Amino acid sequence: MKKYLLQLKNNLKFKNTYAWILLSVTLLYAYILVLFEFRDWMIFLYALLSIPLIIGLRHVYQSMDRISEKFSLKDYDIIFAFFGVIVTYLLAHQLNISAVIASSFIGVLGYYLFPKNSVAIYCGSFAGMVSSYLFNYYEVGFISIVCGVLFVFLKPVYNGYGGKLGSTAFIATMFVAIVLEKDFLLVVNDLNLLRLFIVSILGVFIPFFMTHYFKLSPVFTSAIASLVYALIVIYLVQDYLTCSLVFFSASFIGMSAKDKLPNLFYLLLAALVHAFLFHVYFEHYNGLGGKLGLMALTTMMIVTGFKVMVEKIKLISKKAS
Repeated sequence: MKKYLLQLKNNLKFKNTYAWILLSVTLLYAYILVLFEFRDWMIFLYALLSIPLIIGLRHVYQSMDRISEKFSLKDYDIIFAFFGVIVTYLLAHQLNISAVIASSFIGVLGYYLFPKNSVAIYCGSFAGMVSSYLFNYYEVGFISIVCGVLFVFLKPVYNGYGGKLGSTAFIATMFVAIVLEKDFLLVVNDLNLLRLFIVSILGVFIPFFMTHYFKLSPVFTSAIASLVYALIVIYLVQDYLTCSLVFFSASFIGMSAKDKLPNLFYLLLAALVHAFLFHVYFEHYNGLGGKLGLMALTTMMIVTGFKVMVEKIKLISKKAS
């Protein structure tokens, strides 16, 4: 018995590896599942992007600290993530407002009321964006518990990469959907790629520059920019809901650390890749919370993979000369 307990203790030291595996497998699973269901001429480009995606995931693993911080279910962030889910769901479905407005409002509110726990609250708000057609209040309570535990478990990995919080929420809602045997909602893809790209640029650039040039919290910049944008486009654009979703998702990329998107080229590349992924993922995983973050983190991994490839090419060229 002592032998097994010691082995378990030693394995837990490397919890970061398990956390990386969980997030990475989720990204790859979602990506591959869409690949087999994709019925568009752009499938070749989508398949090609899997190469930098895998390289990006591998780079994160190689650069992370595998030794775990102490994991504790007593972490108060579990409670804050729990309430982030519940309050967002209540706002969206009791007041009948846009899920984007509900989530971004909770992000701003959480930042001002509980700044130390605002990240957990914001993460929970993404899971609270689930559809009431799929999940009732009891099932959302189940999602809240899973999301809180996952937030604490995944806390040490993928830091500095935008979309991690949403991906955490996606894992929670996907897990509950599988357990409860839920089907996803069906939607029709009628998106304008040029508009997607323009809105993605705005969504990436505005929070990114607010964060790094005005030294503001990434949670605040993403939430406030998305809230203001959503409130404005309601009165200006007929298809305001899609525009607000694109901007909100792109704003998670804008939460990334400066070293992850070091210059204008990578910011534009991230916006372009994100617009493409939004087009591809539009008909998939609808009704689940965290889908927008999943697209953002997948984008960041593809861009990271491109960065690694560019750096290797430069190194080879330098050696050759």
